[in-house]
Order: sequence, then structure tokens, then C-alpha cells
Amino acid sequence: MKREDLKAFNLSDEDVQKIMDLHGADIEKQKRSIETLTAERDDFKAVLKRPTASWRGTTPNGKRRLSRPRRKPTRRLIKSGAAIC
Repeated sequence: MKREDLKAFNLSDEDVQKIMDLHGADIEKQKRSIETLTAERDDFKAVLKRPTASWRGTTPNGKRRLSRPRRKPTRRLIKSGAAIC
């Protein structure tokens, strides 16, 4: 908003100043809101970059790694004939 635009409506300098003050207050409020939202966005981006427990089975490009099936422990016989599990 420019002062010249307001003066084109035949407003006095005092009226133009009041309007500009109100407009400036609104702009500053919006700037603070944008700064807050930008900081929150950056925090969320940082969290997403950290690996979590649910991501452990993935490769860097996000694909799941194929896991080897776990083998069940086999029983081995000892010379005495006792079994170990």
C-alpha cells in the first residue's frame, strides 16, 4: 500500500498516517506468524532426517531391506548324549 494511492482518495495526511500505522501493525503480525511457522517447519524437517526405530529396515533410498529368515536353533548332541537348545 502506498501513500499516493490513499491520497488519490482525497484523504488528509493525518488519515493516511493512521491507515499506514494500522497496515504496518498487520504486516508485523503476519511477519511474526511466518517466522514461527518457518521455525516449526525447520524443526519438523530436522526430525524427518533423523532415522527412527521404524526406519531401521530400510535402505537410504527408502526401500525395505530384505531380511534373512531367522533360523531356529538346532539341537546339537554332545558326546554325553545330552541336547542343548
